[in-house]
Amino acid sequence: DATERTENQHRAILQLPEFQRVMVVLYHTENRSYEEIAELLDLPIGTVKSRLNRARLTLRQILEPDREHFRR
Repeated sequence: DATERTENQHRAILQLPEFQRVMVVLYHTENRSYEEIAELLDLPIGTVKSRLNRARLTLRQILEPDREHFRR
């Protein structure tokens, strides 16, 4: 169900290294733009995009077993 899926997503986010977790929270939870995140964290925009992409890939790997569970 949706609640269980959301809880699994939150647990997966908590497993990320802090620098990736910050990116995910700022972008997906606080709806900040790449530019805002870059300014907030004093990082080049390319670094923000790269870290966010890597965080998404890591989340996908963490959540893959759950995706299999929900398909059944």
